[in-house]
Amino acid sequence: LSILRWIAEGNRGIVYLRIMRAASAVLYGDDYTFEYGKASWLTGSGKHAAVIVASGRAVHEAVAASKKAAEEGLSIGVVDMPSYDPETVLALAEAGTPVLFAEQNNGYLWSKASRTLFQDGRGFDPTRMKAVNLLDKDGRPQFVHSGTYKQLTAAYGLDAASLLDAVRTLLG
Repeated sequence: LSILRWIAEGNRGIVYLRIMRAASAVLYGDDYTFEYGKASWLTGSGKHAAVIVASGRAVHEAVAASKKAAEEGLSIGVVDMPSYDPETVLALAEAGTPVLFAEQNNGYLWSKASRTLFQDGRGFDPTRMKAVNLLDKDGRPQFVHSGTYKQLTAAYGLDAASLLDAVRTLLG
């Protein structure tokens, strides 16, 4: 509702808003206010072994991965980035915490983050930051076969279990 209020305020230009078809858990309370270009920490902004940055439905998978990791004594932060937030990306790079960008699309956030880090002169260490998205191994868009949500997220490494495995790989 917060993003719909933001759009309804007007003077936003053309807005592209993806919405989920299936019911999902609520991530924010009634007091949440969407701010364009600003990410939100869903598991606090404290010290974590790793952080997953996601948007849209992938946030729910990231939260589930974080909960499963917590059961195993591993703290994984989750950042919801519904619109690109360069300040958060730079802060994550500065912290040196391993970061996984998990996107159920062609990697828009990862592309923007890579560009921001290189333009800022920081670059990124591929052993500390990586992406899981729907691009193929050469970074090209690919045809996504039909299937259920559960089948597709598992097939492309975007379900909670696969995200947790990807974080474990980042951690070595």
